[in-house]
Amino acid sequence: MLESLNSKDPVQILLIMAMLEKAGIDATLIDAHIRVLAGSLGISPRHVLVSADDLSRVQEVLAFMARCDP
Repeated sequence: MLESLNSKDPVQILLIMAMLEKAGIDATLIDAHIRVLAGSLGISPRHVLVSADDLSRVQEVLAFMARCDP
């Protein structure tokens, strides 16, 4: 598993996870519950892991999302 991205924005992470699922890419979100340990401050980034075989497809999805971002 390789880290494809990390973000402190929970909405962005949820959107990316949904887009990856829609594209048929199996992604794993780690550090999802770290904010409980960090005092709910939202200062710890969450990391999305994908298999090495899917990394190029993930980059395509992220590039598409970047083009659609206003």
